[in-house]
Amino acid sequence: MSLLAQAERKFLESNPAVFMSALSRVAVTNAQRTQDWNESVFTYNKIIQTYRSYQYDQIEVPRVAVQERADFVLKSINSK
Repeated sequence: MSLLAQAERKFLESNPAVFMSALSRVAVTNAQRTQDWNESVFTYNKIIQTYRSYQYDQIEVPRVAVQERADFVLKSINSK
């Protein structure tokens, strides 16, 4: 079995995929954030395509206050 097939089998068990969309207001380039806005959007789209290609359930975290996001993520992953 190839390494890719082994990784697929292992990580498909981690379904669902919880993610946040790119936010233009935080798209600044600095020592921690090296991607510009266009790179961030490109990466976001590739991540979504990859999740879809491996048939992950996708859960996008809403743009709400930090505590609400945390509660949403915990509720989402605990309900699966």
